[in-house]
Order: sequence, then structure tokens, then C-alpha cells
Amino acid sequence: MPFTVITPPEEEPILLSEAKKHVRASHGSDDGLLESLIIAARIHVEQICERAILSQGWELQIDEFPAGNCPIELPGGLVTGVTAVEYTDTAGDTQVLDVQEDIISQPARIAPLPGASWPATQTSLAAVRVTYQAGWLDRESVPEAIKSAMKLIIGTLYEHREGVVVGASAVELPFSVKHLLWPYRRVVL
Repeated sequence: MPFTVITPPEEEPILLSEAKKHVRASHGSDDGLLESLIIAARIHVEQICERAILSQGWELQIDEFPAGNCPIELPGGLVTGVTAVEYTDTAGDTQVLDVQEDIISQPARIAPLPGASWPATQTSLAAVRVTYQAGWLDRESVPEAIKSAMKLIIGTLYEHREGVVVGASAVELPFSVKHLLWPYRRVVL
């Protein structure tokens, strides 16, 4: 299922002051670097967990509605609302569809309204487009384990600014990024 982030989050889960404290930077000369590392760490965590960390707009594109009125699962973790469900009908026109939403479940789901069926679509790629908001609403709601994993990533990237470290042996710590993020990854059954 291809999806696209159409609206990035308005804030980051880690403040610049928190990142500076974590890497023990007391000066401001690396502020720009640290701000970019905060974004890179969030994106990396989102890719590992296959979920939005902070509220952002996503668009899911599928080629057709599922058979038998089966629900469509929305990737992205916590979904806070569905903005629109649009599809290209058999005549090639864009239509907007009202659906029922289940944003309590994870993954969130949409389905046809009671008594209705999924409509026929044009045979084309991305004939169905669902736009929605995914992610925790604010940085205070983001679990501390995710923030801690991000700080570990930021610290590593800050300390090692090249792709290769010469003359060092790598040892993964017991409570590393992987372990902190384990409960938040997307599991496909």
C-alpha cells in the first residue's frame, strides 16, 4: 500500500534544548545541525515503526476498493481523523465518498456506510485516495521510549558525522534504539 506524507508535523517530538542537553552541546554553533538531526531521527523512527510520530497528513493510494466490502486498513499508527475518501469512477471522474470510520482500532479502518457497497472504480493505478491525520497530537503525548530512542539516534549521528568509523568496535547496548521502539513497531499478522 503506497502512502505519502502530504503535510509534515508542525513540531518535532524533541526540542532543540533537549537535543543539546543530550549531546552536551552548550554552544549555539551546531543548532542547525541538531535541528536537522532531530528531523532525521524522527523520520528514521517513523520508518522503523511504520507509524507517524506526530500529527501529520497522510494519503493512502490503492488501485481499487477491496472485494466484498472488506474494510480498508489505514497505516500510520494512531489515526485521529479521516479527511476525505476520493476515487476515480468508471467514467474517469473524481468522486468523494462518505464512509464509516474506526479510528479507535490500530490499524484504523474505513468501510462503506451501513447498507452501502464500495463503488466501482476506473481501472488505473491509485484510483482510490484516502487522506487522513496520523500521529500523536503533540510532543507531550509521544511515549518517552520513542523520545529516548530518538535521542540515542541524535547522539550517534552528532558524534559520528561520517558514514564510516575507523578503528572502533561497535557494541549494541542492551536498551538501544531497537529495544526502545519494539513495542511501537507495526506488526502484520
